[in-house]
Amino acid sequence: MALQKTNAIPEQGQIVTVRQRRYVVVDVQANTLPVQPVSSQTWPDGQHLLTLNSIEDDALGENLQVIWELEPGTNIEEKVSLPQPVGFDAPERLSTRIV
Repeated sequence: MALQKTNAIPEQGQIVTVRQRRYVVVDVQANTLPVQPVSSQTWPDGQHLLTLNSIEDDALGENLQVIWELEPGTNIEEKVSLPQPVGFDAPERLSTRIV
């Protein structure tokens, strides 16, 4: 399974590795805080809150929310497309034998 380290933001539906576990991205929300709030504390812009859903067998369906840019050791799995069909199987191969 090839993993790709990148600065890109995952898209909804992609599979990512966070905290050494695999998740599917359910939602991506961009930071909406102003660059310099009233409190004069500087907030870094360009952060994204990701809602993730576990696809691991022992944690299937568990939810996790992370700020992608602050989470260490994150990876986005390479986009994998379905193979292109090159032909059709003969009906005899697909039929079941009824006894």
